[in-house]
Amino acid sequence: MILSKYLKIFPCDKDSDYLIIYSTRKASTIRIDREMYDDMRNGNLSDEETAMLTDLEILVDSPEAERIDLENYINERDGLSTTLRLTVVLTLDCNFDCSYCIEGNIKGKHDFSKESEDLLFKFIEKKFTKEMDTLRIDFYGGEPLLRKDMIRSISNKAILFTKNKGAKYTFSMVSNGSLLTKQTAEEFSELGFVGAQITLDGNREIHNKNRPFVNGSPSFDIVLKNIKESSEFCKITVNCNYTEENYINFLNLPEFLKDQGLGPDKINIIFSSVIDHTLDKTAKGLTNKISNTTPWMLAAESDFLAELFKFGYKIPEVVPSACMVERKNMFYIHYNGDIYKCPNFLNNPKFIIGNLRDGIKDYTKSHKLGIWKNEKCFDCEYLPLCFGGCRFFSLIRHGNIDELDCWKKYYDINLETLVKQELIEKGVI
Repeated sequence: MILSKYLKIFPCDKDSDYLIIYSTRKASTIRIDREMYDDMRNGNLSDEETAMLTDLEILVDSPEAERIDLENYINERDGLSTTLRLTVVLTLDCNFDCSYCIEGNIKGKHDFSKESEDLLFKFIEKKFTKEMDTLRIDFYGGEPLLRKDMIRSISNKAILFTKNKGAKYTFSMVSNGSLLTKQTAEEFSELGFVGAQITLDGNREIHNKNRPFVNGSPSFDIVLKNIKESSEFCKITVNCNYTEENYINFLNLPEFLKDQGLGPDKINIIFSSVIDHTLDKTAKGLTNKISNTTPWMLAAESDFLAELFKFGYKIPEVVPSACMVERKNMFYIHYNGDIYKCPNFLNNPKFIIGNLRDGIKDYTKSHKLGIWKNEKCFDCEYLPLCFGGCRFFSLIRHGNIDELDCWKKYYDINLETLVKQELIEKGVI
């Protein structure tokens, strides 16, 4: 047995004789003294220690076997998945007029129809294999709660469908929060409603400037009230969309929300940089050239993580992850029945992979499946954490998805902090 290639080793602290070893393949972490580390390197471990470290994928049979395992990782993970996960865009209509709306000039009265609903369940019937035990639908918009009727209709049919299969149905949504009242959350909880992502942009002033109602009136207090009340019936993730100019004003949000009674037991908090999704109609790509290693973004993320940790909110886990276009059982259904692999590609005809009426075409080449299967990626200890990165970020920066979205510099800077924060949360260090 030898040490895996996909390990990161950090000092436990400045003066400690202990090391932290993190496996990017298994997302497993151990704390050991330097003597044991030397034994690991020199093959001087007991059978029990060898078995334990092999199970954690810190020790492997050989580099060749480890590479084969990684080549098959995503397919094997999909094979073990028992969930069919769909995102359904119910409408492009919205009651907000957000300054950075991703729909741009295509926003409007474009709704998921009854015909599309019927076709959706024919699609589900084909994709829901006998090994599956869960159907999960995420409702998206526009503002999906403008189509409560369709949420009820789809959910009632899904409950019946999964009951007949001996499976279960749950749903969530991405909402602006203005219509997710206590009454609505309570009603939907009877239909499988488990969670919502709601945007609250920093303090009241920033939020009301960026996310007013279409008539110009402020929305912050209404959204905050609904988060408080709906969190009694589902898990709320509060999403905060920041820019280089305003992210400093987001730093007190965890403390503010906790003071409002929205502590870690009620909500999660995530921070997202605002990305310009505006498509160049001449198909030259996207206008924003953003990078995961932009200095101000690295500083912002570091500050946000510190604030989340200080007030007890969940820190993002560092686990093996692949771009969603690589995952076999995840699909995005547009209001018109077109099918995509990523919500960021919605409305871009280049990335349509089929439709509810005719089914799915082969998207292996169009979406560059397996782009990470190259020597550069296999030699990188971070490969299991990114598998070549995000196709959409590649599209933003390069105007196409032919190049890797490399996260090496990002993890070089941030991984040690993320791993150690998780260990502090668990009381290990």
